Amino acid sequence: MNTTNAPRTIIKDGPNTYLVRLVRVGERYGRNDILINDRKPLVEFYLLASEDMTTEQLTNIHGPRGFFITSYQLASLTHDWLTGEPRATQEGILLSSARTSGGTYRELSGENLTHALLSILTATL
Repeated sequence: MNTTNAPRTIIKDGPNTYLVRLVRVGERYGRNDILINDRKPLVEFYLLASEDMTTEQLTNIHGPRGFFITSYQLASLTHDWLTGEPRATQEGILLSSARTSGGTYRELSGENLTHALLSILTATL
């Protein structure tokens, strides 16, 4: 399955710019697309720019999507993990527990996560 057409969006959150990408079942994912998603839809997060590095620097080193940070199952971002009910509002998420040179964590606010999810999900319709 072609992964270049996977729904994606770019989100600016504080000093960081992230590429957020939906990975459907059957599509390749992960660093260098070495894995195939054979379970449930995933959402991948890549760092495209930060206070330390430009998009050009990150994509030259890590490839066209930037630095791979993490992925989550889509359902874990859209539904409460205890009740299984859809989330009425989004809380922010921690993308990486490694501190940046500025001493902060890589996080995405609830507002920006909601925007990213709406963008990638409506792109699939």
